[in-house]
Amino acid sequence: MKKLTVALAALGLAAFGAAGAVAQEFPTKPIRIVIPFAAGGATDTTARIIGEGMQKVLGQPVVIDNKPGGLGIISIEEMAKAAPDGYTLMMGSGMVNGAVVAVHPKRFTIDYDRDVTVVGRVADVPAVYVTTTKNFDVTNFKELIDYAKANPGRIRYCSTGVGTALHIEMAIFQQKQGVRFTHVPYPTGQTAPDLINGDLHFCSLNIIQTRPMVAAGQIRPIIITTDARLPDFPDTPTMKELGMPELNANYWGALFAPSKTPPAVLAKLHEAINKAQEIPEVKERFRSNQMIPYISPTIEDAKKWNAAEIDRWRTNFKNSGITVE
Repeated sequence: MKKLTVALAALGLAAFGAAGAVAQEFPTKPIRIVIPFAAGGATDTTARIIGEGMQKVLGQPVVIDNKPGGLGIISIEEMAKAAPDGYTLMMGSGMVNGAVVAVHPKRFTIDYDRDVTVVGRVADVPAVYVTTTKNFDVTNFKELIDYAKANPGRIRYCSTGVGTALHIEMAIFQQKQGVRFTHVPYPTGQTAPDLINGDLHFCSLNIIQTRPMVAAGQIRPIIITTDARLPDFPDTPTMKELGMPELNANYWGALFAPSKTPPAVLAKLHEAINKAQEIPEVKERFRSNQMIPYISPTIEDAKKWNAAEIDRWRTNFKNSGITVE
């Protein structure tokens, strides 16, 4: 019995040593970050900025792989089913790893809570609710509500689909303001052309998309989702100012990995995210895009934050009155 105990202890030490050696060597090849949206959006930009920083910290290339479609579930499942070795990650977003996870669990072929883990929070990208300037003279929040009340159903707003983050937010918005809009889903999320030509009247965009379109006179900022007003839009009120704090939802970004990834490798990735955020060039790129960087002190802190985000979206979905199959 004594010999068996010693043998088992030796095996345990050997396994621990092997895991430690893997973590010390990691990474030895490029790391891939899967993105659930097309290139150029908030999630993609967040991934490229932090990816360049992590590349400097880890000494290996970080490759961005855009896999849009399927409400982001395609990207989540590709990452979750990959080898749990730290070489396949996903840049998640509030729209996908928050709202979609909360509202559409039956559409997954994996168990999200069991198969996916967050590695670390990265940044928030402010959202801006905007109106088109094409044949639509609404210039501020009061005018928007007055027009909507005088013209029920005339205002067309966008989302990425039924039961998605923007659909839920707009449903609550209409309840709060006592108005009725018409929902126009865009599964690909490519709403800018129809906003510019006036086919859409009202939508939420990330600030990276918003600034050049505002500068070109194609859209107007009506509401922002930051805690305080932004320097670029000093006359645009926040959701909190307008009495809708539950809609104060930014386009956050966080890195996720398969849950069976060795803890030591997850720890190294988490450390790389945090160290990357201290690089001056990374700080400047976040600042110039008006993105708000976040450092998760530990992976457990990041897990608690993501769980709270999913719960918040479950509550908003319940309060929205939307039904999904």
